[in-house]
Amino acid sequence: MERLPGDPGRPARGGVGLRRRGAAGGAPRRRGLRPARDLLRADRRAGAPVVHRARRAPPRGGGGYGPAPRAPGRGGPPRTLTSVPRGPGRRPALWDTVPVFRTASRPRPLGRGAVLVAAVGTLLAGCSSGGDQGPDPAPPAAGAGADVRLAVIGDSITQADGDVPRGRIGPTSWLHTATGQGTRLAGGWARAGATTEDMVAAATPVDADVLVVLAGTNDPRSGISGEATADNIRAVVDRVGVEQVVISAVPPRDAAPEIAVATNEVLAELADDEGWEFVDAMEDVRVDDRYAPGMTDDGIHPTARAAALIGEALGEAVVAAAGD
Repeated sequence: MERLPGDPGRPARGGVGLRRRGAAGGAPRRRGLRPARDLLRADRRAGAPVVHRARRAPPRGGGGYGPAPRAPGRGGPPRTLTSVPRGPGRRPALWDTVPVFRTASRPRPLGRGAVLVAAVGTLLAGCSSGGDQGPDPAPPAAGAGADVRLAVIGDSITQADGDVPRGRIGPTSWLHTATGQGTRLAGGWARAGATTEDMVAAATPVDADVLVVLAGTNDPRSGISGEATADNIRAVVDRVGVEQVVISAVPPRDAAPEIAVATNEVLAELADDEGWEFVDAMEDVRVDDRYAPGMTDDGIHPTARAAALIGEALGEAVVAAAGD
């Protein structure tokens, strides 16, 4: 049984009642619902036994006492307390019902977790709303604004004071200048004293646009013929796997200038046979088949100034080859 509203001595809160007219000509007055205790006292004075039954209020706009729709909050639908007097011909008056409303709780606010889930869902929906954007654009071609990827194979002229296999370029290597002309080192191998046979053993594939080979300086003193030098360089190019190839002339040998001249003739003929580019990168550091003054300290290796001139010539050749 539902608890009656109000304490003894205090009238229960009234609901919306019926409008009835008072004295003749008087204005309508609003009649509130009668307190439940007054109903009980009236029934007892009439001598009729009273049974208190709690039942759900009838739904609005319909008949019968089916399940009422649930009200917002935890309180559920309002319930009424009906006084049903027993006895012949006794039925409760229309105002003999007292609505007892339970307090509806406010909706619980969303927690941080729910807010975060909603925000993430919104972001994901925004990211996926773009639809199919098509394939990614192709990278720019070599020579079209991007740095040309350079692979190298060589000896001390290329290695100098750097470490080419580890990607370190020394300031006295021609690479120091060549890689500042729209090119970058992609890989390769170089070592002081290396012959073309050593290069064949060390060469590995490199993903590059142009390969520069500066080799053959050490072959004559190791007993390697010019024909063998050409064959070894062909094998090196095959192993590296780069289509565009630049073959550089070797530097002068002041003590025996004819050796360098003969080697350069072999290299030029090889490049012509294979369709590669031959570049006399030593032209600006040489005078009468020997080093120009100030271009070498030992008659074999170029100075930093000479290396910069060699790098300028080879850098220009690399960019030109990449554009072919």
